[in-house]
Amino acid sequence: MRFRTCPGFILLIILFSLSSCHFSKPDVDKELAGLQKTGDIIQNDFQNIIKETKNLVYFTESLYRFHYNYYPGKDTLKYELKPNGIFYNPTDDGGSAVFVSGHYPVTKNLKDIVYFTAPLDSFFIKDIKKNSPLITQAHFNERHSYLRIYPYIDVLNQFDPKQNIIAYNLYFLADNEHNPSKKAVMIDHPYVDPAGRGWIISSIAPVYNKHILEGVVGIDITIESMKKKYMSATSSDIMLLDSSGVVIMIDEQKAGIFEMPHIKSHKYLESIKSNEYIGDEYNLLSSKNKTIRDAFTELMRDKKTSTEVTIEDNKYFLISYMIPGLNWYIVKFIKEN
Repeated sequence: MRFRTCPGFILLIILFSLSSCHFSKPDVDKELAGLQKTGDIIQNDFQNIIKETKNLVYFTESLYRFHYNYYPGKDTLKYELKPNGIFYNPTDDGGSAVFVSGHYPVTKNLKDIVYFTAPLDSFFIKDIKKNSPLITQAHFNERHSYLRIYPYIDVLNQFDPKQNIIAYNLYFLADNEHNPSKKAVMIDHPYVDPAGRGWIISSIAPVYNKHILEGVVGIDITIESMKKKYMSATSSDIMLLDSSGVVIMIDEQKAGIFEMPHIKSHKYLESIKSNEYIGDEYNLLSSKNKTIRDAFTELMRDKKTSTEVTIEDNKYFLISYMIPGLNWYIVKFIKEN
């Protein structure tokens, strides 16, 4: 028996074959709308963090202005001065950890500063709980290498005697030289937290008393806490970059797509004595791969909302949205199937 094939049927098969091999470009407008929604959440969260940083400044400055009204009472008994010069509170009572390194002599005046800034604990606790789990810790870094930090940490294992606390970026980036406007500023280039929380970014602001920089307050956010809030199984194909092209957040398993090494957890084998930022290999505007470098230059320098890039024979569509105010970029990457 001979079968006759319908020409229309053959045409349908051909069209189906062609369409199954063709990958249509993503709907840029639709993808941008999704990125904007995530961007609005991030913007709102960090605007609140910056606002809380400013409130923390006002509260700390008020402690200095009215410190003569504060009477520590029995609270002075919870601190201990060690032979190596460290002044600290050895017991976790649910409040902050205190570490005065001894880099400057622990005088009666310095002890009094520790005492009258103790009410910061209540502000820290309220701040952490309000914004949990995004905010990891809050702290006050005083100019005589006195640190008050919440939640409590084992300061003796984390810091060295005589350590100069104000040598860290979370202090000097808020001083008059680096921050003459005296406003809250973001350290959005990920760096290793000296207090042991791993890779973080921070909102910091100076505390002045009669034109004297008394210290710097800070609120820290770990990169891991950002991933947990902003990335899910359905949005692991996004990354967050700062204005210089440095990756703030990316799914670790997908970092290799853009020829970046995995962002490993920092191991605290010794105390952090200097500022350790994430490396240049995580800056996509200076990638060693010209194709990658050019693609992100189009998005971030030329302000394009989308582009294409081929990496190791795999083609990706990149869609970009800049978060207003923060000048961060959310980039979604979609692999051609």
